[in-house]
Amino acid sequence: MPDTTTSGVDTSGFGELEELVHHLIHESPLGIFLYALNEGGELIFRGTNQTACDLLGVDCHHFIGKTIEQAFPALAATEIPPVYKKLAAEGGSWMREQVDYEDNGVRRAYSVHAFQTSPGRMATMFLDITNQKQLEAQMRNAQKLESLGVLAGGIAHDFNNLLCAILGGADLALDLLPPDHIARDSLEMVHDTAQRATELCRQMLAYSGKGKFQLESVDISDVIRGMERLINVSVSKKTTLHLVTPDHVPRIDADAAQLRQVILNLVVNASEALPDEGGMVTVKTGVTECDEACLLSVYLDNKLAPGRYVFVDVSDTGRGMDKTAASRLFDPFYTTKQTGRGLGLAAVLGIVRGHGGTIKVQSEPGQGTRFTVLFPVSNTKKAPVPAAGGTGHDRREGLSVLLVDDEPSVRQVGKLMLERLGCHVLTAVDGKDGLDVYQRHEKDIQLVILDMTMPRMNGKETFRELRRVNPRVKIILTSGYDAQDATSHFADKGLTGFMQKPFQLKTMRQCVNEALDAPSA
Repeated sequence: MPDTTTSGVDTSGFGELEELVHHLIHESPLGIFLYALNEGGELIFRGTNQTACDLLGVDCHHFIGKTIEQAFPALAATEIPPVYKKLAAEGGSWMREQVDYEDNGVRRAYSVHAFQTSPGRMATMFLDITNQKQLEAQMRNAQKLESLGVLAGGIAHDFNNLLCAILGGADLALDLLPPDHIARDSLEMVHDTAQRATELCRQMLAYSGKGKFQLESVDISDVIRGMERLINVSVSKKTTLHLVTPDHVPRIDADAAQLRQVILNLVVNASEALPDEGGMVTVKTGVTECDEACLLSVYLDNKLAPGRYVFVDVSDTGRGMDKTAASRLFDPFYTTKQTGRGLGLAAVLGIVRGHGGTIKVQSEPGQGTRFTVLFPVSNTKKAPVPAAGGTGHDRREGLSVLLVDDEPSVRQVGKLMLERLGCHVLTAVDGKDGLDVYQRHEKDIQLVILDMTMPRMNGKETFRELRRVNPRVKIILTSGYDAQDATSHFADKGLTGFMQKPFQLKTMRQCVNEALDAPSA
């Protein structure tokens, strides 16, 4: 029989299975506390196992002989002591999840199961579920972001179609009117406003993770040094800016323009968080090794693998945030400042997510805030997506073009633009209709402009069927999403070109010229 008086555990109430139970208690992966009621009805701490000591960082003998209130003062004013006493006296079981704060402020979560072992005696078994709770919180957050991203992406897609008509119509009208026409000022105002709406639409696409990224091998330190003047004029005069951008930081695959938007947004946000008397904003770059524990603490769960990450750290000496503000930090249109600030940090989150990175946020009231953005180190140098450009030969006069789009306003403005360029235009209301029209007029049609997202038959399916009819057909794809996202389904399949919505007359001219100059597939 084991010595039940020197191990810190009283197992004498477990009967003939005493030795087996003693072994199970000490080898259990669960923390176990044992209690007994004394003659005065107080619940006395009788012992524990080593797992419990390790989980809580206590000495196994420290609490023996004390009441539960003496052993754990934080529980004295809670419902737990009366519940435990009732369990010891009357039997039954009780389960709950409990959150504690360690001395260093780390929040820990435990799953606790309390039950009677014999009359007048009871035990509690508990398990540290902190990591599980963190994973659940990340999953909920990821689901929320995914839902909002799908919503933002869908709105942006439909918004782009409307902007095609507004921006394209204004563009056409300005092209037709003489320079001194009385309506030009009003049309230019419509055109400029539609351009600003396009920027908002791009922010929505960025939040949805479908932003327009021109990926290339980028040195993040060079990017920040190159925008130092822009940063200085963007922050308030009360801000002392400190840049720490060492040389030889590993390169990342990123869109430099989008990175500048992320950095500028974080720096301006940090500057606005400073008190009236001013303070410091520090921007630091570098490389770090991230293990699973590090990646578990980030805001955005991208299921990233442990390894080397390039970081951009933006910290301030401002007012900091409480937990309520921090929990809503990346919600679209949420702000602790004046209303109407737009997507803000939500767009930052979308850009970072679109680059396969993540964000870590540390903040306490009165202690400032630190944003750490992590990007995977580049393994290969990716060539940037070719931008529309080049003049080509103007051979559009009499060109027969099939325009396929399910949005009537886009078809109308696209048809007017193509006719303005001297083309003969056929239109179709969706992919299936477009395939029928092409089969009837195959000998006449020299170019197809095809929308990506359509009912009945989408752009990918229509492209495949058109190539079956004519493997050499020239096709320009249009989409409200960026080129990389939209054209990823057409890699090495002979797509002639891409035109992002909302397009203007000059964009249409460039794309048609390039398509005519491109060799047939």
